[in-house]
Amino acid sequence: MGSCQDCPNKGILVPPDGPVPCPLAFVGEAPGHHEARQGKPFVGPAGIKLMSLMADIGLERKEVYITNSVKCLPNPTPHPEAIERCRPMLQAELDAVKPILIVVLGGVALQSLLPNTGKTISAIRGRIIWDGRRLYLPLLHPAAVLHNPGLAKEMKADFIRIPGALAKAVVMSKRR
Repeated sequence: MGSCQDCPNKGILVPPDGPVPCPLAFVGEAPGHHEARQGKPFVGPAGIKLMSLMADIGLERKEVYITNSVKCLPNPTPHPEAIERCRPMLQAELDAVKPILIVVLGGVALQSLLPNTGKTISAIRGRIIWDGRRLYLPLLHPAAVLHNPGLAKEMKADFIRIPGALAKAVVMSKRR
């Protein structure tokens, strides 16, 4: 693990976690305090929520690839320049992982992965997007439920869509 001196965040780099290649990837926004300390994405409160939502649909952490759009701890949120600087690294990472479905967690991840949608995460969440290579499923970030428990039902309903989206991605990947 190193330190990122190339962007405004200048924080501790948090590497991705998961098998390579992997058909299903979760891309979050940026590591938090817990992630920076442990050197692993989604291990803090939002990560605990993510693991719970994944368990509800029969997924385990070891079965999926988990990463962030911005690779080091932002203060307080990822700077647009950091998103731009990390984008090529994220794209190279995903090219190596070869997911057929990417679950986009939150607005920063949406901006990083699908910058031309012109939509907010709230407006586009739950809609499957095909870019010609892979499917994307934008969802609220698990931290959203921690800040607004009233979103729990919506988030659970969105996560239930993941197995169907993955099945669709498998079919579409075989057509290419």
